[in-house]
Amino acid sequence: MTAHLLAIAIGPVQAFIAAARRTRDLWFGSLLLSEISKAAARAVSTAGGQLIFPAPHALDDLKKESQFNVANVIMAELSEGLTPNAVKESAEDAAKACWQSYAEEARSVAGELIDPNIWNGQIDDVIEFYAAWTPLKSSDQYRHARQRLMRLLAGRKALRNFRPAHGHAGVPKSSLDGARETVLVCESNQHDTRNRRRSILRKNENDGLAQRLRLSAGEELDIIGITKRAATKEAFASVVRVAADPWIRGIKARSGEAENTLRQIADQCKGAAFATGTGRHYSGIFPFDGSVLYPSRLQSMLRVPRGTEHDTGAFDDLFSESDRETLKSIQALLGKLQKRTDGGMGYGEPDPYFAILVADGDRIGKTISNIGSAVEHRKFSQNLAAFAGQARHIVEESHHGCLVYSGGDDVLAFVPVDQSLDCARRLHDQFHALLSAWRDDAGNSPTLSVGLVIGHCMEPLEDLLEYGRTAEKAAKEPDRNGIAVHLHTRGGASIQIRTQWSTDSDALDKRLKKWADMHRKDQIPDKAAYGLRELVRDYKSECWPTETGKQSSALAAALQSDALRRIKRKKGQQGDKGLMELERLLRTIASVADVRRVANEIILSRRIAVALSQAEGRPMDLTFQEVSE
Repeated sequence: MTAHLLAIAIGPVQAFIAAARRTRDLWFGSLLLSEISKAAARAVSTAGGQLIFPAPHALDDLKKESQFNVANVIMAELSEGLTPNAVKESAEDAAKACWQSYAEEARSVAGELIDPNIWNGQIDDVIEFYAAWTPLKSSDQYRHARQRLMRLLAGRKALRNFRPAHGHAGVPKSSLDGARETVLVCESNQHDTRNRRRSILRKNENDGLAQRLRLSAGEELDIIGITKRAATKEAFASVVRVAADPWIRGIKARSGEAENTLRQIADQCKGAAFATGTGRHYSGIFPFDGSVLYPSRLQSMLRVPRGTEHDTGAFDDLFSESDRETLKSIQALLGKLQKRTDGGMGYGEPDPYFAILVADGDRIGKTISNIGSAVEHRKFSQNLAAFAGQARHIVEESHHGCLVYSGGDDVLAFVPVDQSLDCARRLHDQFHALLSAWRDDAGNSPTLSVGLVIGHCMEPLEDLLEYGRTAEKAAKEPDRNGIAVHLHTRGGASIQIRTQWSTDSDALDKRLKKWADMHRKDQIPDKAAYGLRELVRDYKSECWPTETGKQSSALAAALQSDALRRIKRKKGQQGDKGLMELERLLRTIASVADVRRVANEIILSRRIAVALSQAEGRPMDLTFQEVSE
């Protein structure tokens, strides 16, 4: 008999992770795929395979719902006497059983809301399972055997089985990805469908089914969508709560009457249908979805449907009269807390912006290709797993964020704006500390590129996630080991800044924090960014010669002179003291691109400054609007 290397890939990644309208969809979809992969890895290990990726320290790490995350690709070494096909079948059975256990839990909760015929037609058609194996005749052939194995796995995935579709005429498709029909009960027309679903949800009011599903107007869910929302009672923090966190921390820091008022609002949220919890996140002063802290959102929840013919079937339309009376009480307390006149405490509204952090390792594939043995590959996998575990601590315990997923070199998290730069820096540095011992064939060690997007919490989650993926790609180009910070305002052009990570005092994250601190001290005139962007337009229309060093120096001097002249016309509240620091930073300008970068950094850092001020209980207004070129 011959030893083998076995590789397994499990999906569908798109349906489990990417298709999401709510943070719960994203979080539980990621968790679900990890749990299914974990069950397959546990089956491989139980059958006698020696896991290479993942590489748990003990079999208990692979227990259901442990903190150990497993990516959707598994690799193992099979000793002589083990039949690869038998091990593969054990893993596949375990993966499908894991999926079905979560799906059946969701079905038992959703009950009458589910169409059993459509559900039964989908449950066995969800898991995508691919496997490949190749002989491993000796340990010194490991590198070449692994490369052949991954080519075989890629080929197997490309030649996947295309099962015939079993559609249902007249049944709406899932709103999450449109791949399958809804499993929610349907009647012959929309009016009757809404009435039946509303009746079922209200009958199950004490079970919290409506709150788990939180259906939007016209939203439909297939079997994966229902499982994401109903298979567990545990909640996940909304992006609205992440955005409001600096404001909440600021009120807690100031304590006194303001903190007592916020606690009264939290007490009103307990047990209310409109107040979704935050799971293990934000268990302190306000462990609820932050929508009630935004007057516009609160007013929307107070809206009463104008009869059943106007009922959209949305979650908000299910609120009872008692719920709306509670919301009115919250509205009064909130006004007292936020108003800056009429006896209010003057804390203003929470800033509605938060950060999406998307990080990915660089040169991971090339580094693994340079590893010469299964033993060394396991050590590498264990360090990747160690980073994933430490990422949770960095995001959640150190920086008040919510980790959606951390598996190997991938990280997706929601972080308050005031914490986002420090969180990104710590993740990058920790990744380097754990993996710097390994090199690719060019002698480069793996690095972590991080994309940060600051976006509005009321924007569609699909759009925000796409912004995050775009920022992550920007961080990797052109030379990897990068950080990209993008700001997406509502209705305005995006601002995008990218550079490589650096340890010197002028690194991008440190520079943005310095600009933000100057904003908070009123050392930057409110219209400074306008002046610099006007300068960019003026100089772009001119053809400045820069062929020689002397000509480049002349352009840099002209830009600096014009920039300083424009800024001096607009003094901040700190007068000359603030201008001196601003002048020092502007004297680094050497090109039109530098002027644009400084203008963008001033605008972007203003948003960070607002969050930093709110985290200290010192509200700061955004007194200028960003403009596009």
